[in-house]
Amino acid sequence: MNPIRLTVEGFLSYRDAVTLEFARAPLCLLAGHNGSGKSSLFDAISMALFGIHRGGQRDFARLIHHQADRASIQFEFDFQGNRYRVDRTIQRPRRANQSAATTRGAFRWQETIWKPIDGTEQDAGFNQFWTDLGITDELFGYSVLLRQGQAEALLDAKPSERTTALNRLFGIDRIETYHAYAREQAKRLEAQTHAIGQQIALLNPLNDADYLQLESRVTAAQTAFERADAEEVHWRERARLADRFQNIQRQVAEIDQAEAAATALHQRSPEIVANYQRLQELRSLVPQLNRCQQERHRLETATQTIARLTPELEQLRAGLASLAQRLTALEASKSTTESAREQHQQAGRELPTRLAELKATADRLGLFERHCNTRYKIADRLALDQSQLVTLTAQLPAAESAVAVAIEAREAADSAWHAARDRQTQLQSETDRILKQQKNLRSLSGESTCDRCGQTLTAAHREQELARLESESASATRELVEQRQRTDAAKRAADAAKAAAESAQSQRQQLFNNCEQLRRDIDRSQILLSGVDADLLAGNYRDWPAWLPPLPASWEPATPWEALADWYAQSTQQVMQEQLACQSERQTWDHRDTELRTELGRIEAELRQIRTSETAQQRQLAQAETGLTNAEQIVRDATAALAQLEQALPMDWRGITNIAPLQLEWDRLNTLPLEQEYQSLGQLSIQLERWQQSRLSYQQQLAEIPDDARLSEAETQQGQQVASVARNSARAQLDAEQAELRTAQRNREQAAEHLVQQRELQSQANLWRRWEMLLDRNHYQQHVLQHLQTQIVALANQTLSNLSQGAMSLQLDPNQADQLLALQVVSESSNQPRDVAFLSGSERFRVAISLAIAIGEVTGMQQVGSASLMIDEGFGCLDADNRDLMRDELRNLESRLQQIIVVTHQDDFAESFEHGYRLEKRNGCTQVSGFGLYAQVDAGEMDAERTVAESGGFR
Repeated sequence: MNPIRLTVEGFLSYRDAVTLEFARAPLCLLAGHNGSGKSSLFDAISMALFGIHRGGQRDFARLIHHQADRASIQFEFDFQGNRYRVDRTIQRPRRANQSAATTRGAFRWQETIWKPIDGTEQDAGFNQFWTDLGITDELFGYSVLLRQGQAEALLDAKPSERTTALNRLFGIDRIETYHAYAREQAKRLEAQTHAIGQQIALLNPLNDADYLQLESRVTAAQTAFERADAEEVHWRERARLADRFQNIQRQVAEIDQAEAAATALHQRSPEIVANYQRLQELRSLVPQLNRCQQERHRLETATQTIARLTPELEQLRAGLASLAQRLTALEASKSTTESAREQHQQAGRELPTRLAELKATADRLGLFERHCNTRYKIADRLALDQSQLVTLTAQLPAAESAVAVAIEAREAADSAWHAARDRQTQLQSETDRILKQQKNLRSLSGESTCDRCGQTLTAAHREQELARLESESASATRELVEQRQRTDAAKRAADAAKAAAESAQSQRQQLFNNCEQLRRDIDRSQILLSGVDADLLAGNYRDWPAWLPPLPASWEPATPWEALADWYAQSTQQVMQEQLACQSERQTWDHRDTELRTELGRIEAELRQIRTSETAQQRQLAQAETGLTNAEQIVRDATAALAQLEQALPMDWRGITNIAPLQLEWDRLNTLPLEQEYQSLGQLSIQLERWQQSRLSYQQQLAEIPDDARLSEAETQQGQQVASVARNSARAQLDAEQAELRTAQRNREQAAEHLVQQRELQSQANLWRRWEMLLDRNHYQQHVLQHLQTQIVALANQTLSNLSQGAMSLQLDPNQADQLLALQVVSESSNQPRDVAFLSGSERFRVAISLAIAIGEVTGMQQVGSASLMIDEGFGCLDADNRDLMRDELRNLESRLQQIIVVTHQDDFAESFEHGYRLEKRNGCTQVSGFGLYAQVDAGEMDAERTVAESGGFR
């Protein structure tokens, strides 16, 4: 991976957009003091590529500059002949409890534009993009980006740490995953094989002899079932014949009952014929009598209606004539009132316009007065603030002098207090010493000499020493008490001096703040005064209506209000008088307009009422006329119909008006079955002949039924039940035997299938066990690691030979063959190999660089012959001589590597390089300036780069 360009904005200390071009020289130096943002550039690269930084994969909001709302990163690089660009943005969250929102995306340079790679705007697609390229953050850290203090991490790692790192770098963990997968597959297949064996044991298949015996039992059960089934069929046939026998007997009994009923009907035939004839007569004449009665009722009702409607019609016609006369009078009155109101409206249309003009003039006079008063207030305030500023500025020197005196007094009081406190501490120590000597002297028991003076320790000497110490203790205690009082007094004086100094400083600061506030107020007042003057001039206040007094010709924004007071009062009075006159005229107009509208509304209401009454009476007249016409027609129709109905009646039935008894008789005869009985009398002889023929037929059918089938219903049910029970028992026995046979057959078939499956699974399990053994750490994994570390050492020796001009080479330690990359260095001057732990700083640096390049080439991270390195502060622990050696080594690397980016904070080391960038932090923001080739940027090239950046842009 070869870096080409990095652009950051709003990221850590890079508030403004900064672009660094790396491809202008093979060795690019990033120089700057500690904290200037050098390592932040590598953080930006790691964040853009993998979404990680030195703090891990969290707290992305901390990466945004405190004066920005978002951070954005663009990193362009070349990998395996293709040019890529990754973009990442971080948006500051709106709330403290929210996480920062990030976006990401990858692009590929094709022809002349950046084309986005599908799916990389999502996390899954972005991660898959790196997986497809075969790049991981750990591999990037070992082979491209050598962080501060991590360049030699692989050399200093413990054997177990090297093994873990190389397993991850070279994907050995995937082989271990395959090994674990093979083990799990073998366990799974063996478990399935064991489970199938248990299933075969549970099936317990029959042997051939037992299976043949079971088939014989099934055949015997089938024969028994067939016999029971035949017996049940025989009883079903017998039951059918018995049921037929019983039905014939019932039919014969019914024929006997029908013949007896026919004999009784024949005896009642005269009565039936008389009642049937009377019923037919009533059916034909009673409905005609009902219709005659209905027509008489219609005739009577219509005659009453005619008598009622005739006077109502005369009254309605008179009322309609009166309403028509009143309607004509009201229409004339409405026309006169509308003409008067239209003339009144025409006279009052000019009043609103006049009132609006007067109000606009009054508002303009008020605005003019407010602008003038505002200006005069601002001018007065400005003069007052300027006067106060002069006064307070004159007081500042005195306040400064008072502060200096108070500070000097505070320092003197503090010195006195510290001296008193030191003296108190000294006296306290002296008092404690005397008390300790007293205690020691009293505790001496059996001692021969005094530990204070060396004399012989007697009782008198002890008492003498104790008395002397008691006197010294009392004197020291008194002096200590007095000194404490002096110390307290000095402390109070120091506190008072401190308070006085703070008060003087506070007063001076308050005075200074007041001066600053007055200056700000003066500036603000001057701005406001200019604004008000501009408003007064822009208001065109010299132009007023002709009926107002003219404004003084000498008026300008600074003219005193006293010179305008008389003009303003006269103009205001004139406007008010005009408004009052206009409003009085408007009130008179409104009153007359209200009267006309009220009168017009009254007329329209009365017109609506009369029209409503007219419509209602016309509707009533039409209804009455229709009712009279209908009633007259009913009289004519009812009279004709009544005459026709009476003409159709027999003579003895005419004139009957009470038909209730006839209706009761008709209802009684309708309740009797006369029609059925009358019809039965006519068919009685035919029916008797049919019954005789049926009797003969039934006797022939009875002769066909055998005697053993002439059973009762209970006997047939009992026989059928016994046969059914026997058949069901035989069927159950047959089903049980057949089920047992099917189960035995299924178990034998399943056991055979399971046995075949068990053999196949055992074969597969043996195969997976073989793969498990081949893929374990002692076989294929060990072979792969040994091959890879041999390749790494060979490729590293190519680089190391160039860096050391053939003076150094690497080899694997034969005494540590079981450990990965246990390296030794063989020097040209000595054939005795050395452990890498005993190399000098320059030698370790060369070995670390060679290993990083070799690991990148083996993993495909670096292209053979065109590798790149980023080295972050790898020279801080070296002295001047070793730094010179490192500089030389870096220059030697230029011919070996495609690109080298070096970071340093040491000025003397940075001065040794011709090309790069200088980073400087100003006001919390990093500023970048190029030197050497990085300072010579062609204008056309800048335009081309800008076009490329704009074609992709941040997403």
